[in-house]
Amino acid sequence: MNKFFTTIVKPTFTFANRNLAAFDDGDVVADWFAFDVPNGGNNLISAYMVTEIATGGLQTWHPEVFFAKDIVVDSKILAPGFLGLLDGSAVGSGFENNILGFLQAEENAQVATTLDFAHVARLSTVAKNGNRPDLILQGEPDTGTSKGLSRIYVGITTVDGDPDFRSVVTTNGGGTAGDATLTVDTANAFRQFSAGDQLIDEDEQELGTIESINSLGTVITFDKNGLLNNVLNDRVVATKTPIKLVLGFER
Repeated sequence: MNKFFTTIVKPTFTFANRNLAAFDDGDVVADWFAFDVPNGGNNLISAYMVTEIATGGLQTWHPEVFFAKDIVVDSKILAPGFLGLLDGSAVGSGFENNILGFLQAEENAQVATTLDFAHVARLSTVAKNGNRPDLILQGEPDTGTSKGLSRIYVGITTVDGDPDFRSVVTTNGGGTAGDATLTVDTANAFRQFSAGDQLIDEDEQELGTIESINSLGTVITFDKNGLLNNVLNDRVVATKTPIKLVLGFER
């Protein structure tokens, strides 16, 4: 009997990487980011990308998503070389033998059209065709975070559409480590953030994990760990993971 499972992959960003200007056509959006799959072949049968809004507006872009694995040379496990600097062209090297395949999403035909605050794109092997990916992801055995798991890498570039991940949410009054809540202004926080998001500020400080946001979008409540660090007034805050990949597999 076939078995199915879903993996959610969230490439992490520093604030500095999020705060770059709008990406140009052909730019690297996320360098290789590792995630685990079970050892053996895993048939990727569905793939969606969810991108949060930034600078106050809904994203519109056409991504290319590359998948890669470790390779073994002289008993050494070698990860893929870097794609290139973020917000620059993919001039990196040393990853050609690691690549397993890629997926795309056309910014019009494969994007949800009725959501105000989230850009949801369906990824497929050929942009616009809507077919399921059917991409086999199989890494080197036991290279993952525990025995029985293999490490796979994802890298993201933009074909066109100029994605922009700069945040417009700022602190209102600051906060002290241990506080249960943080007040923000400039934008309705719920347009950009969601429960479960991990926040950072422009000083690259970890702020904590969101449990809820009030209906006005002005007060963020953290999980039981509260605000992790002191934060000053009028500091820009953002999530560590503006992009989420929802990957469905068959074995």
